[in-house]
Amino acid sequence: MRPCSQESDFELFQQIYYSCFHSSERLSMRKLKRDYELFLLDNVVIIALKDLGDYNHLEYLGVSPTSQGRGYGKKVLDHFSKITLECKRELIPFYEKMGFTVLAKNKRYYFLFKGMSRQEAKKQLQLFLFIRLFLNISSSDMVKSISELIMFLVLQTYYIFWFRDITT
Repeated sequence: MRPCSQESDFELFQQIYYSCFHSSERLSMRKLKRDYELFLLDNVVIIALKDLGDYNHLEYLGVSPTSQGRGYGKKVLDHFSKITLECKRELIPFYEKMGFTVLAKNKRYYFLFKGMSRQEAKKQLQLFLFIRLFLNISSSDMVKSISELIMFLVLQTYYIFWFRDITT
């Protein structure tokens, strides 16, 4: 894995992103570079991580469609001892095979964890959601951010902001 550091790396990152996620959403590379550590693996895999102290949150793991099924995803995931991520339902079997456990879900995504207890994962999910809330707030929205913070803290008492717990 090598960090994205040159403009050509970021162009390749975008190409792989669009081919993997079939998204027409324009990636803000400036925002990605600010909020995440970006890596490439063999010029066919993109990785976007948020270092949250004792663990990492995997925001993007994309393998170029022509290179899928060759063990790249496993190679990346084996690199981390404590990690969380969100994924769509159809990807859960792959991540479970890699040792992940489903903790919670919302309407579209499931929150998975590996290398920590269920209780620790719940705390990490709360921290992750708290950080995500503030990453999406611009300085011009200060009044809105205070009301969102109050709402977040109230909803925190019900356990989790966006996700609901999955019983095992």
